[in-house]
Amino acid sequence: MVKWIQKGFMTFFILSLLLYSAIMLATKHSAEYLGMKDLFHVIPMFVFNEMVEKIVSSASFPDGLYLIPIAVSDGMIGAFIGLLCALIFPHRKAKFYFSILVSSFILFQLVIFYLVPPFMP
Repeated sequence: MVKWIQKGFMTFFILSLLLYSAIMLATKHSAEYLGMKDLFHVIPMFVFNEMVEKIVSSASFPDGLYLIPIAVSDGMIGAFIGLLCALIFPHRKAKFYFSILVSSFILFQLVIFYLVPPFMP
């Protein structure tokens, strides 16, 4: 069961880093803007911003590292989905666990992009 949780977390974490890096490069938005864009990622982004401001000045902090709270929050959802897969599918019969995780990541990101309301400060 722990392997499913780890695989779910790492799959969502890596795919989230790749997706948001590609969005950041394609749209020329900052990573901080991408984290503040929807209500799902705004709380981890606020916490990460406060930690960064307390430790180092934000001017010297690389913009790409602001993708970490986005990827970690998506990874937590992946760990939960991995746990559900471990409970639903017996380990020997689950041959397509990676395709299940990738398809659930795509579905999760579609929900985030189209159904979660934007953050309006």
